[in-house]
Amino acid sequence: MAKFVITHEIKCNKEQFWKLFWDKAFIEKMYREELGYRAYEIREQSETERKVDLAPNWSLPGPMRSRFSLSEEGELTRGSGIWRWRATPSILADKIRLDGTMRLEPISSTSVRRIGDLQVEATVPIVDLLLESSFETRLRAEWSRTASYMSKHLSMK
Repeated sequence: MAKFVITHEIKCNKEQFWKLFWDKAFIEKMYREELGYRAYEIREQSETERKVDLAPNWSLPGPMRSRFSLSEEGELTRGSGIWRWRATPSILADKIRLDGTMRLEPISSTSVRRIGDLQVEATVPIVDLLLESSFETRLRAEWSRTASYMSKHLSMK
């Protein structure tokens, strides 16, 4: 199992971050245009929960590549400000686990630190470490790109 922490500074306060995080049009555009996902569809969204289906263009081994998609569910605990999520893959759902939490720490009145505690676990004989490493690499890259994209978007307002 791979456990790792991803930290980025985003140029906004907590309120601005959460407003953008819940903006359906912005999030879909970020996933489709910035991250290059083949699909991103919000199935359900409330003030504290979101369920989405997404199809990333990740570099994965062999037959997984073209048919791979994820179903993600997340919930924000308002009191603690912690977003908890879990993504279930379309392939090997019983053998691959992707989940984590995200929280914000204020740096200043115009910046927050987004902290993600993530876990990737694959229980597929022979390729488990390769899958975990591949998922970790992709998640790190995508979290970095989303932080830059959000900061850039907010600076244009």
